[in-house]
Amino acid sequence: MMENDTRHKLKEYNDIHRQMSDTYHEIAVKLKLSVSAFTVFYTICYMGGTCSQKDICDLFYTSKQTINSCIKKLEKENYIYLKQGKGKDKSIYLTQKGQQLVTQKIAPILEIEQNIFLDMTEQECDMLLQLSRKYLQCFKNKIKTIIQEEIT
Repeated sequence: MMENDTRHKLKEYNDIHRQMSDTYHEIAVKLKLSVSAFTVFYTICYMGGTCSQKDICDLFYTSKQTINSCIKKLEKENYIYLKQGKGKDKSIYLTQKGQQLVTQKIAPILEIEQNIFLDMTEQECDMLLQLSRKYLQCFKNKIKTIIQEEIT
């Protein structure tokens, strides 16, 4: 592959990821939610009705401070409540008001995501996952090499 062609493909790959991120941002705006609030509600729905702050941060690579501020705001607005979980962790639960919001606004997004996989053939799904894993593994290996070279 020519270097220019490779650069073009990398740009297209990165553009696809940026567009996915932009699409989720647009969804949050259209739902009249901050990106942080969307992230909290999405994670609670995705995790089956409850999660921890750590779950949210891990799933979306968001800072603890950002999510903590959002959780306090959503708790004050009566969308969520906290219960002591394991150790220092607190579990986040939806109030009735929060459950109504998630059912009406967030669950349909997750359903769309699932339906996209149902719209693809099994072979297409497998190929998407296989190539994504391969890219990730290659990237991690090459980054590891760079980091090791920096240390030595």
